[in-house]
Amino acid sequence: MASEMVERVVAAMRETGLDCSAWPDDVMTELARAAIAAMREPTAGMVKAGEQEFFEYRAQAEDWTLAETKNAWSAMIDAALAEPPAQMPARPTAALFYRDGTPD
Repeated sequence: MASEMVERVVAAMRETGLDCSAWPDDVMTELARAAIAAMREPTAGMVKAGEQEFFEYRAQAEDWTLAETKNAWSAMIDAALAEPPAQMPARPTAALFYRDGTPD
């Protein structure tokens, strides 16, 4: 069973308008997990956004609240989404879909 966040990412990928109807659920789940894992290490812009959020609300770490943590996380994700997207290949490679690398 996938986590709530993995399920959210799978749902978001399906809502993009791209035709991923032929992709099995386990492939979508693995792609979602990979996308989330890629966010584990924040970019410099994400760190800056989180830091700005922290110092905007509190000067002392012990005054930091859960709501402010959520605001900082949102600011960090917004910063990541504002960065220029990577160039997508014209056609995804078969290895993206098949673990054994066989052609589609």
